Amino acid sequence: MDLYLKKKIDEADVVSFDIFDTLVERYVNEPTDVFDLVELSWNQNNPTSQINNFKEKRIIAEKMSRKQTNLEEVTLVEIYSNLFKEYPNIKIDNLRSEEIRIEKAVCKDKDIGKEAYEYSLAKGKRIVFTSDMYLDKKDIVAILHQCGYCKYENLFLSSDLKKRKKTGSLYIHIIKELNVYPNNILHIGDNINYDINNANKYGINTYLINNFLNENCFWKNNQFQKNNHIIRGFISRKKLQNDFYAAGYEILGPLLFGFTEWLHGYIKKYDPDKIIFLARDGDIIKQFYENRYRRDKAKIVYAYASRRGLIVPTLWKNPNIKNIQESIHFNDHIRILDVLERIGIDVADNETMLLKHKEKLDIYIDALNLESNKLFNEIFDDVREKIFQNSKKEYVCALNYWKNIISNGENIFVIDIGWNGNLQRALHRIIDDIGDINIKGFYLGINPKVNNGEEMKGYMFSKNRFEKNYYSLNHFMPLFETFFMNMSGSLYKYDDSGQGYRLYDYEYINKSGMLIEEISAINKIRLGSLDFLEDFMSYYQKLGIEFTVNDAISNMFSLGLYPKFYATKLFGNFRFFNSSVEYLACSKDNKFNINDFLKSHWKIGYAKRYIHLNLNYYRIINLLKTIKNYRRKF
Repeated sequence: MDLYLKKKIDEADVVSFDIFDTLVERYVNEPTDVFDLVELSWNQNNPTSQINNFKEKRIIAEKMSRKQTNLEEVTLVEIYSNLFKEYPNIKIDNLRSEEIRIEKAVCKDKDIGKEAYEYSLAKGKRIVFTSDMYLDKKDIVAILHQCGYCKYENLFLSSDLKKRKKTGSLYIHIIKELNVYPNNILHIGDNINYDINNANKYGINTYLINNFLNENCFWKNNQFQKNNHIIRGFISRKKLQNDFYAAGYEILGPLLFGFTEWLHGYIKKYDPDKIIFLARDGDIIKQFYENRYRRDKAKIVYAYASRRGLIVPTLWKNPNIKNIQESIHFNDHIRILDVLERIGIDVADNETMLLKHKEKLDIYIDALNLESNKLFNEIFDDVREKIFQNSKKEYVCALNYWKNIISNGENIFVIDIGWNGNLQRALHRIIDDIGDINIKGFYLGINPKVNNGEEMKGYMFSKNRFEKNYYSLNHFMPLFETFFMNMSGSLYKYDDSGQGYRLYDYEYINKSGMLIEEISAINKIRLGSLDFLEDFMSYYQKLGIEFTVNDAISNMFSLGLYPKFYATKLFGNFRFFNSSVEYLACSKDNKFNINDFLKSHWKIGYAKRYIHLNLNYYRIINLLKTIKNYRRKF
């Protein structure tokens, strides 16, 4: 609290506080956004008596009520009497009660108002509350008490007195009721006209509270934000910087909140023996879940797994290229060297065997047609035996590793980021030899082209479930996966060492062993998401509205498809260390370059960053992608 406000309080005999946006703030962008939440809540709980377009009708009903009275203020009962004809089949009192419940749920104390109130109490000032509001006095008192404002002399409320700050009549009433000179009253409020100018007209001293609304959030208004009332309102009241912590709070936090709630529903339903989160993408999901559902902690296991680590040990069971093609998801065009690495051939360790093919290893091939590729078949024939010998060796190590985690007869849940289901199918092939084990996989998403059945479920998308989300995510998949990185390398393979596995070197440690800047970004993202959980949980419980998939993904998809310029700079320099250093969305010479654009892992972000035009890059790049796929067919 600033010294000027303290001085003004010190000089006053009576301190009058406006209530809404001064002492109390609501988790909404605008006061009328409360009506969006009322509609959401009512429709979720009353599927046979929906209240569509409630916000518009509720605003009109209030305007009609004000026109119908000669008094300065209306009540909520009067407003709802004009809503009855709009919803004749609904018990209007129940709907009114729901609005009151939501109003109470979205309210919290406002920091600067609370500080001024507590300072006034400590100084022994007479405290009164003054508000233009249609809610009944008992409901306003309930809101004040839940926000910690219990000690005061009087509450001057327009719905009770039929006088308003807007007209000035409420100030006349206050002066008379308190029996003090106007200049001995300090009124603190947020509205320049009703709280400041009108109070000054009657000789009352004033102090203006500035309203804060987080307009620097990562999302823009778009199709994903259309119905995102819960998260948008909550985050709009948070003072966050445009940094990686804010990205974790605004983007990863809501996503994990929705996913873990969905996952917990299945855990309650099936009561698995073990809940296995797979490294490394599952690390932050595990931490988030443990923080939220502490009672399940005894069942939780963190296990090392990767596509390469699980799939290579199973290749020997069906030793041919077709099986390799079906087991491993390759990018359209990939170097032969990278294909060999992914099927278990360490090129550095097999340099002699591959010597005659040395010049061919860096050639890019169409990985979707390995069987018909003569060049790949020629090399494959020379290393076939080595591939399947290595596969058998790794299989034994993988089996021993998983025997230490699961036992015969257990029902287990496997949790990971997801996509094509190859990892779970490979795990099945390994643990089938342990015994009768039932696996169910729960993922952020499963490729809709995959026939997942009951064994694999995707939260954001799967076959016949939000399939469009998958094709949208393909535009920024590497950006999405960036949010799930952790502080160690991913699994390279299972081995016969004491710990039972070997990790890849951690890519974000340089040759000198020093952590590089991406580490700081990863830590801040994780911290932001966990802080979101801590802050949001109590509000969500009070709100009592179902958290939908759209609520969970809207900020993430807004970032990926409709990024703001500063977001493309923040994430664009994020590096990936494959055969060379690659960036999410960065140009070497800080201007648009077609080669850098084609190599970019987030083309929408790259275009937004370097083409300085206000265009819908998602639509443009989606069109280009459609044309490319069409031409490939012919």
